[in-house]
Amino acid sequence: MNRSTRVLNLKPSPTLAVGAKANELRAQGHKILNLSLGEPDFPTPEPIRQAGQKAIEQGKTKYTPVAGIPELREAIAAFYHRHKGLNYNASNIVVSTGAKQSLYNAIMSVVNDGDEVIIPTPYWVSYTTQVELAGGTPVLVHSKMEDNYQLDLDALEASFTSKTKMLLLNSPNNPTGAVYTKESMQAVAEMLKKHPEVWLICDDIYDQLFYGDQTPVNPLDVEPSLRDRTILVNGFSKAYAMTGWRIGYIVAPKPIVKASIALQGAITSGTNAPTQYAALRALDESLNSTIQDMRETFRERLACMKETFGKLPRTTFSNPEGAFYMMVDFSRWLGTKTPSGNRLTNGVEMATYLLEEGHVAGVPGEAFGAPGTIRFAYSTNQETIQQAAKAIQNALEQLSE
Repeated sequence: MNRSTRVLNLKPSPTLAVGAKANELRAQGHKILNLSLGEPDFPTPEPIRQAGQKAIEQGKTKYTPVAGIPELREAIAAFYHRHKGLNYNASNIVVSTGAKQSLYNAIMSVVNDGDEVIIPTPYWVSYTTQVELAGGTPVLVHSKMEDNYQLDLDALEASFTSKTKMLLLNSPNNPTGAVYTKESMQAVAEMLKKHPEVWLICDDIYDQLFYGDQTPVNPLDVEPSLRDRTILVNGFSKAYAMTGWRIGYIVAPKPIVKASIALQGAITSGTNAPTQYAALRALDESLNSTIQDMRETFRERLACMKETFGKLPRTTFSNPEGAFYMMVDFSRWLGTKTPSGNRLTNGVEMATYLLEEGHVAGVPGEAFGAPGTIRFAYSTNQETIQQAAKAIQNALEQLSE
């Protein structure tokens, strides 16, 4: 029997492919230095874990409202008022099973067949897939490592057409760690004012993980008039070390909330109750110092990453200011031969070689629209980062012209 063309056209996740190969090598007895996963290695903070356990003990294990329990939706609205000065209420919030589902709800609520969605590159792997599932066409606007992956504003403005339905931004960015400047967000806001029919999605999942003086901003922060066509996507996975809990949310105008509830109600319904009560505890101000401590640890790991990877020959890398990723450019090594005589021609082959020869797992930049690069995550300890850099250098020394 034939399967749907939507399923047949889905591209396999490169991160899952790297993970499968790493697991294969691990099963053979090799120690893998895994810098491929966008997952903090911290345990979920104890007060959050206890809140989830308490919810179970109190019998809070029944179905929840599709949009989320009222207490959590109200707490999210209060969080945005405290931290961003944005006045939303619970009716503007939809809680979902992970920020990925929240993003998908938002895209499906807006995009029709043939609509164009502008996506700066490098981009998170799911963006283009979700747009295509909605029948839309991704329009990629490239940025450069030498510009530290800041937006190319001229190219961005030139990408708007009569078919443009949405602009999707992610800052701090996965995979680059770039934090867009306030000036660039002001410029983007002016572009959007010229195109009143275009929706804005801001994927803010890393907005609490930044290492400069400037708090990350998006166009809505600098231009409040965009509120009626802006969808904010966020969640608890990264800043609160809650990846396995699977909980995210959108903050959006009420027509998008209504559409997202209808869509989610047809697919998954409400997120599980204990997770929502754990997330409610995560938003308590008493945990601010815990979040700050994790951010400082990432800052130290980034410094370690720059120092150790800075010694790798014939490579360059970006200067991340947020999230926990760094892109390393291996393009000057392409064309060289491995000890077995295979010639490396792209970032996928380079990442595979480093995994097989050095037992270091990274994600090839081709997955993110940045060929010739590899994304490495510093969401692990400094010892692993140091060992990985040494293993990569040893593997590179085995290559020949």
